[in-house]
Amino acid sequence: MTFSEDDQVLILGANSRIARTLLKKMETSYPDVTLVSKSAIDDLNLKPYSFVSLNLNEQKSVENFIMKIGEKKFDFIYIFIGAVSDLETTSSSLEEITKYYVAFAASLNFLISKLQNNLKSSSTLIFLSSRAAHRPSYDAHYSAVKASTEAFIKSIANKSHTKRFLILAPSLIEDTRIYEDMSPETIKAHRDRTSNSLLTLEEVAVIIFAMSFDRNTYLSGSTTCIGRDW
Repeated sequence: MTFSEDDQVLILGANSRIARTLLKKMETSYPDVTLVSKSAIDDLNLKPYSFVSLNLNEQKSVENFIMKIGEKKFDFIYIFIGAVSDLETTSSSLEEITKYYVAFAASLNFLISKLQNNLKSSSTLIFLSSRAAHRPSYDAHYSAVKASTEAFIKSIANKSHTKRFLILAPSLIEDTRIYEDMSPETIKAHRDRTSNSLLTLEEVAVIIFAMSFDRNTYLSGSTTCIGRDW
């Protein structure tokens, strides 16, 4: 299955590489897509889509986003928001840590609590998490915020009997911004654990398509782990 012209789609983190890959796969089906990101999207090919700005570090921006979305109902909501923290567990200040957690745990979880009301009765929300939420990571704070949102979404899913709330937790994906921000030593460690076979953006997009439409395999409240970094 694929999208139809009648489908309403909301993509948070629309400037991410995985969002762009997913959008390319939608090009032949033309759903009604609303793109959400911190900065404007300059790609000419994406101009037919609606755009709403969102900065999770600013309370006013979050409130404005919720107001702009209003009561619009979506068939699919994709959340591709996330960033490595670059915080040291031994030396980062409370102010630095609080700012990161406000954006990627408190604000994001608050936003998801609101967006569940924007899902149609039989629609799907997919959150892109990380294997770092389930295993030791070089970035402890990144792991913590991903694990927080996973637990939050599962709790919401437990209370909803018609809407689907799904989590995809991949290992390191090649050519993403997170990948490019990593040190050569960290990338090498990932490659060594995966026999030099990292996930690709195309592989992840294919799984997201499957999760969107295969209701029997991907059940609400579940986490799907993919990748070779076990």
